[in-house]
Amino acid sequence: MTTHDEALSDDDLDQLLSLAHTDLLTYVSTTAAPVSVPASLPAKAPISSDHLRLREIARRLVDTEVLAESLTATFAADRAYEFRQAVDRALDDARSEDLRRVPDLLRALNVALARVLAVALVGAPAFDHHLGELIVTVARAVADAGDLAGDLARKAIDAGTPCRLEA
Repeated sequence: MTTHDEALSDDDLDQLLSLAHTDLLTYVSTTAAPVSVPASLPAKAPISSDHLRLREIARRLVDTEVLAESLTATFAADRAYEFRQAVDRALDDARSEDLRRVPDLLRALNVALARVLAVALVGAPAFDHHLGELIVTVARAVADAGDLAGDLARKAIDAGTPCRLEA
């Protein structure tokens, strides 16, 4: 082995990693409690394509949320903060995976789009390079949520069930 002042060779690093791996496995096997797995796990309902679409909107909104946080930090104004709140509300609706909340999601996304456009109109010079990307991302989420809301309404009508889609 070498001292801290000397560079480690690849062989030395491999040896250290191997030793650490062995030590970790020994530690886990001696300290971890045994896990009991039931003989049969409850069957999960298959995920519908509508739920997958809602998850995709939520994934896109996570990216939007990061940009919204940057916008709020960079452009400290009420409109930037209101935009971030609207994105958070939309993300909550999307993450619920409750298809009945799609109209609420669509409404929140429309509010978010209006608010980010208001920020763009006022001008956020330190954030200009991201505003276009942010507007496009929110607009795509609005379009996706609108398509999903329309498809859910058609499915409800086809099934003869009442639907509430007043977005």
